[in-house]
Amino acid sequence: MTAEVPEKTPAMLAFGFPDDVEHVPQSPYEKDGKFYCPCRCGEYDGRGVSTPSHAYASTRVHSEHANAHGYKAAGGRSATGGSTPPRRSVPSPATSRPRAGAGAPSPCGCGCGGASRGLFCPGHDSRFKGILKAAHLSGDTLGHPGTGEQAPPLEIAAFLDERRGGGTFWLDKVTGGAK
Repeated sequence: MTAEVPEKTPAMLAFGFPDDVEHVPQSPYEKDGKFYCPCRCGEYDGRGVSTPSHAYASTRVHSEHANAHGYKAAGGRSATGGSTPPRRSVPSPATSRPRAGAGAPSPCGCGCGGASRGLFCPGHDSRFKGILKAAHLSGDTLGHPGTGEQAPPLEIAAFLDERRGGGTFWLDKVTGGAK
């Protein structure tokens, strides 16, 4: 009995897939305004994308990876003797890397009493700008958002500008642009 040789698809010709591999992109089709390009293995139907060329590319990546590792469809035996590995769940980016400012929450720098993973709770930097400006105009001192100690408003503004990487953003907000 001879094995049936599949017809060469445009993907096989364009991407140079040999006849003896199981994973090869087939002809794309459109469904509900999206294009799909199935793999010859029958287990991968491609992704619903906007163009046929993107559908080919998606299935080509699947095919090249599966062929390079010798994976066979439906739990079959690979060329190296192993079976198709089970699908792994990939952790979401939110859980796979630590966030900026990750760690124990600290008190919000505006003095509201809320807990923040950064210097301020969301939106409270704007709130603190008003507090800082009012303290500057009245000559009062405030709790420093970095150290918690009492400090003059211009010193706090300089600290916040340094923390931003330079410039006079906070100083301009406190003094109204006058230096």
